[in-house]
Amino acid sequence: MNYGQIINPQYDPTKNYVYEAFYQYFNYPVMTKIKDVTIYSMYMTKIHAMLGNAYRYLIVFVNKDANPVGHKQPMQDLEWSVLQTRTLEDQHRIQSHTYTAERKPPMDQKITIKSRNDKLSTYEAETYPLVISLLHTRKNHAYQYQPVGTIASALETYQTIVEFKKKD
Repeated sequence: MNYGQIINPQYDPTKNYVYEAFYQYFNYPVMTKIKDVTIYSMYMTKIHAMLGNAYRYLIVFVNKDANPVGHKQPMQDLEWSVLQTRTLEDQHRIQSHTYTAERKPPMDQKITIKSRNDKLSTYEAETYPLVISLLHTRKNHAYQYQPVGTIASALETYQTIVEFKKKD
């Protein structure tokens, strides 16, 4: 390296289009840091929904940062490793966010089942380098979800974990 130095060796420009698709889909939410978990910092936003005693959350895990719990950051500024849409009974007192779920490109991209067990069904996206897991809400029901769907339909179950595929 005669002409420079790598500033961020973890930076992967191929992820930028995925990040952009997700923050556009969710209508540019502001995320709040909830806690640090091992090597990650966890950011959340509450998704407005009338569910009674359950709450919907958009959650992202980023490389552990120095920001204090309660720090707010726009989703587009967070390079997440894992994104989750979850329905939880925990009530976090954080800002609520609203968006309209739309099944249009690129989030209408097809996902196909790769494996399933009693706890989750795992899918791969057609063109995005993503592994999408849907958590089963019924006991002993490995076939709770269809073998084919879309990224948007998976996100809207609010039992979803999205990760980038591991590079070989």
